[in-house]
Amino acid sequence: TWDFNGDDIDDSGDDNEATSGWGAKYYTTVTSGSTYATMTIQVDPVDNLSARSGNPNLYHEAANIDSNKSILAITMKNSTLNNRIQIKVNNNSDHISNFDNVGTSEQDFSTYYIDLSSNSGWSGMIEQIQLTFKEVGGAKAFPGNIDIDEIQFLAAIPSRFSSNTTIPDQIALESIKIDSGVLLTLNSTGGLAATGALVNEGNITLQSTSINSATLIADSTSGSGTYRYEKYTSTTSTNDLISSPFAGETFSSLLSNNSGVIYTNPSDATQYLFGPFNNVTSSYETYDSDTDNSQTIDPGKGYRAASASGGAIAFTGSFLTTDHTQGITAESGAYGSWNLVGNPFPSYLDAAHFRTDNNGRFAENFEAIYAYDGDVSDGWLIIDANNASSYKIAPGQAFL
Repeated sequence: TWDFNGDDIDDSGDDNEATSGWGAKYYTTVTSGSTYATMTIQVDPVDNLSARSGNPNLYHEAANIDSNKSILAITMKNSTLNNRIQIKVNNNSDHISNFDNVGTSEQDFSTYYIDLSSNSGWSGMIEQIQLTFKEVGGAKAFPGNIDIDEIQFLAAIPSRFSSNTTIPDQIALESIKIDSGVLLTLNSTGGLAATGALVNEGNITLQSTSINSATLIADSTSGSGTYRYEKYTSTTSTNDLISSPFAGETFSSLLSNNSGVIYTNPSDATQYLFGPFNNVTSSYETYDSDTDNSQTIDPGKGYRAASASGGAIAFTGSFLTTDHTQGITAESGAYGSWNLVGNPFPSYLDAAHFRTDNNGRFAENFEAIYAYDGDVSDGWLIIDANNASSYKIAPGQAFL
């Protein structure tokens, strides 16, 4: 463990050759402080037109890390726009791991847990380790400061979180506790499963993109903490069918938590492109803050929605850990038997299991799930008995 309180770094300047402790190089300096160190990434003067730095890194030449402790835990505050940490082991370019979910322009310290067990160089004793900060998809880095409070290597991720933490990978723990005032963030590729109880006295936020969705699973929950799911939602170019993974939120609360996020009618600022499918009128409803503020956003109910700029609509509420039943109806008309429902959990829903659980509730000759894929040429992915075993329904995803 290195706590970066002034004793663990070599701050002799750019391109230094540290003989002990951590050092920085390639137009990067490290300045020690009383409780943390500040890594400053500077613009490469050879390529100053791009306002980037070539290969800024923090390194240790004699780390002596036991490879059985494969979890890299780094507590830092990233004030730059770099969202990737590249980890190189023993100065070998074949032994590189990328972590692409670093928070940017952070206001507080967060701890990131990165599992390096799949790194091909993670065997025996690790002597040299190098951390390079970059932007995803780019060869260079943005300039700015990264404050580093602690770096440690662990055999496993702790089950109690007492400081702000970001989890990028799928993790299973027997029980989990989040302390009061702590923010636990699950990146779009992250997942947390408690085989026992989840005690949440803090705040849990799950994130998603157009292709990945964070997950949260627990046998039971307790505590006065909050839950928030940031569901990626397309713009009006395609719209999306979404649902809430949590229970109890009202439309008024949804608007308060998503100011400027949900697309509004240019001719009526109180009308939002968000609403359920009405199988009586065979049309999608559009909620209006003048009349629909008290509407409850039910988990298991689907909504057509669009974001103003391709962002995430945040849902909040209670975490369901038992089976959920969503009412459906069969009405007259061309689309009277169609019901827009959704995944009510912050975890993936097995499509085959869903079909089995609802055997006999599908209309004859329509025993399938119709998932909107955003492709205007056909519009739907049809999941039936022939292919259901190949699909899982993402958290926050609605379907017909």
